[in-house]
Amino acid sequence: MSTTHPSHHPGTEVLYAAASGALTPAVNRIVQAHAALCGRCRAALSKLEALGGASLADEADASL
Repeated sequence: MSTTHPSHHPGTEVLYAAASGALTPAVNRIVQAHAALCGRCRAALSKLEALGGASLADEADASL
């Protein structure tokens, strides 16, 4: 087993929570560290963060 390639990935629920800021600081650091080394999780987290940002932008536009 290589120490530079993660073999365990956070679940979808954990990635959603990370993207929404719902994780504790300690768990968020773990997920962010994993994503820094794992392209698949980094891409998934990036997509979830973009969806959240787009949702917030839609809400802001609707309230104007």
